[in-house]
Amino acid sequence: MDSVVEFKDNDEKYFKWLSQHPSAYVINTRRVIDAEYMVLHKSTCFHISTYSKRASSGAFTENLYINICSSSMKSLSLWAENNGRKDGSFSKECSLCHPLIYKSITVSAR
Repeated sequence: MDSVVEFKDNDEKYFKWLSQHPSAYVINTRRVIDAEYMVLHKSTCFHISTYSKRASSGAFTENLYINICSSSMKSLSLWAENNGRKDGSFSKECSLCHPLIYKSITVSAR
């Protein structure tokens, strides 16, 4: 199983990881891990990879949020389970990148 990488206090390293793992997944959660807020994204998602008016420098790992990353959705599910989501689910799937739909399409295409 692929490892899970937690990014806290370093947007630069986080962005580097994203660029090296374009087929991976990310859980965006609050700095103090909150089982009620664990949003799943694809690593290429605009919401978790691009600065904007709402997401300025430091917004992804240095201010209010951290990001948990892995090439394996199963690894992220286990991380979520170990951090308060007893069923290993995510509180929400990103409505922009739809990582769960993306995963089912890529798995069935193989």
